[in-house]
Amino acid sequence: MKESTPEYYLTSKLNEEDLDELEELFYFNPNQWKLREAVEAAVGRFGTPRITDSGGALRMVLRDIGEAQTLYLYRSGPKQILTGVVVYIRDGPCLRILFWGVHPDYTFHSMPQKYLLLEIVDALKNTAKRIVGIETISFRFGSREHTLRI
Repeated sequence: MKESTPEYYLTSKLNEEDLDELEELFYFNPNQWKLREAVEAAVGRFGTPRITDSGGALRMVLRDIGEAQTLYLYRSGPKQILTGVVVYIRDGPCLRILFWGVHPDYTFHSMPQKYLLLEIVDALKNTAKRIVGIETISFRFGSREHTLRI
């Protein structure tokens, strides 16, 4: 039986041709206001994220801590479509999500049958299970801090 390709997948590598889409998704997302409090708190603590070229690979860098871990969510298909991004750090026994964004065409409002933010958190949870010492994932949504046990 042939294994099917997942509809969406996370990767740490950004396709070079998607730089403009990343900038649009991350810096000019029309839904950014929904996460404003969380973004302001993360910027105040860690600095504004910058996209940099590090040896041919595009990375997110934060002023106060340097390189952060970044995962990109792509929709599979003949043309892969960048649909989301999550920037996180290791903070002791916690993976702390600092910034994230989903393309407006792929949000819960546009696609109620598929909640991609939860899929990103679930994929990050699976990653966290493989990292020694990680016990929780933490993120802010609005003014509330949420913590998930691994």
